[in-house]
Amino acid sequence: MNVLLIFAHPNIDSFNRAILDTVETTLKAGHHEIITRDLYGIDFQAALSREDFTKLSPDIAREQEHIKWADALVFIYPVWWWDRPAILKGYIDRVFTYGFAFQMGPEGATGLLHHQKALVIQTLGTAEQTYDENPGAIEAVHRSMSEGTLEYCGVKNVEQLLLFGIGASTPDDRGLLLTQVATVTAKAFPGIL
Repeated sequence: MNVLLIFAHPNIDSFNRAILDTVETTLKAGHHEIITRDLYGIDFQAALSREDFTKLSPDIAREQEHIKWADALVFIYPVWWWDRPAILKGYIDRVFTYGFAFQMGPEGATGLLHHQKALVIQTLGTAEQTYDENPGAIEAVHRSMSEGTLEYCGVKNVEQLLLFGIGASTPDDRGLLLTQVATVTAKAFPGIL
């Protein structure tokens, strides 16, 4: 399976980077083909420009080719302010364009992406109990990417993995979380013989 990984964290020594490494290793072990797009590493220009409404720039055409190549998508990012980082929001704004990712008709929006599945891995700095005090918070985190973006654009099989308490986690905690990441990734993308 061709899997496109979209990674959004500025720190190359972050736990998110360790997650990316784990996902890449797991997918390669399953004999999947992967392309990784590190949005900070490629210095992706997140701001939607006026020109983006009238012509397809080469950087967006390149990203859309990667998306067309993929059978499945993986997003890895921290949750900031109950949502994705600005660079990833800008990626969605600029790359998931009208006529490419969705279109409008008499019945409303129709998604044009037909990927088999998507896996969204999100890290949260605070403990899960903090979110229990505000029941709508986790739903907001889930719905923004799964329903508001991916399902809207046609990807129906969206799995999310939320990893809580990263800010106070120990190396042992992180090791257990990376094992969970590998397990979830291998289950979502069974190996190819």
